[in-house]
Amino acid sequence: MMEAVHATEEWQRAGVHYIRIQAMCVGFDIPLKYEFADDTKDSEYILVHENGFPVSTCRVRIDEENAGHIERVATLEEYRGKHYGALGIKAAEQLLKERGVFAEIVTGQAYIENGNISKASANARKNAMRSYVEEKLGVQVKSTTEVVNNMLVRDSIVARANGYLLVKKVVSERILGEIYQVTLELEASNDLINSMTKDVAAQLLAIDEDSSRNGVHVAIVDEDIKNTVLWNSYFTGMLKQAGFRAEINDDVVLYLSQNINNFNDLKMNTEIRRIGRTGDRGTANAVIRGRVGLARKTEKIAERSYKAVAQVNCELIGYDNNSIDVAAGYYYYVADNAELAEQMAKEVALRTAAEQLSSQALKTHQLEYRGGVHNIKVTLCFRGLSNKAAQRDLIAGALAGWQKDMSGFII
Repeated sequence: MMEAVHATEEWQRAGVHYIRIQAMCVGFDIPLKYEFADDTKDSEYILVHENGFPVSTCRVRIDEENAGHIERVATLEEYRGKHYGALGIKAAEQLLKERGVFAEIVTGQAYIENGNISKASANARKNAMRSYVEEKLGVQVKSTTEVVNNMLVRDSIVARANGYLLVKKVVSERILGEIYQVTLELEASNDLINSMTKDVAAQLLAIDEDSSRNGVHVAIVDEDIKNTVLWNSYFTGMLKQAGFRAEINDDVVLYLSQNINNFNDLKMNTEIRRIGRTGDRGTANAVIRGRVGLARKTEKIAERSYKAVAQVNCELIGYDNNSIDVAAGYYYYVADNAELAEQMAKEVALRTAAEQLSSQALKTHQLEYRGGVHNIKVTLCFRGLSNKAAQRDLIAGALAGWQKDMSGFII
């Protein structure tokens, strides 16, 4: 049986030294005094053994800045390529987490969709960076607002990786069936991350206080109802970062929650417009209604690798015209446990939808307010016109009377 343990007993530490002597001193002709030059009696190790026989190891170190380091990874030659080293790194990361320390070495995974290895490699790196930044930001949050702010800060840092994150070393890259896995040694500037945290909070506050901004309502529902508040807050935050004065429309959220099984019924849009117009509309000229959920059951596709597929369907609905823009699709995420894979797949789906619809929301606003005039698109239906020869005059007369009733508007 394969097992990774914190090497605290003498026989376990002996196993660690045996592996390093065989793998590094014998295998790579490294002198013994150099291989163990920076080890001390207080050095801590992870030992991976198979039925008591030592096969892989790594060293765990916490520096004076309370940053964790996973070093001196070594595996016996005949056991390489069998995931023993990865198991040791996972155990080292867990040991650091238990001590409240983030690891500088992190692993990211991504699903290889349609054989696109290049895309999977890029996604795996981004996922590793997200995990790293989340650990740097910390998990001691007390409210949805703090959780969402950390998510927005993390997204901003990963999107602007240069300057914030440094890839010191690619520890390993490999393909495991349907997944691409990369392990990176990363370094980040705590000052820049703290600065980004303050900048995001200030940006969100400034948007809330600027009544001249374009307004958009948000209403997102999840088949797992416990996530509804989080997703609405996250989606709203992303729109604010794009420059919109976004807010959650609780009445529309309630309506969608009550009709989640009829989500594709186009009649719902008429009711959503009515709810949006009759409530406290504020500066909003559109609403984004959306639903996110799992497209299928989450699969275990490798040891400690679970694949989740999320489906998102979001629509941008203009309140004063018939414009509808759609962002929909399927999004994959691979993580070392099913719950995390499912949560992150939904998050990626919503983030992509927000990016697509934010540009469409701006176009909707420009359409309705072009030339400094609020343009409202109206459809008129005339019934009972049996005399085709006279219908032109009848319609013209009806329009003339309607124009009088619409005084103050440009027709």
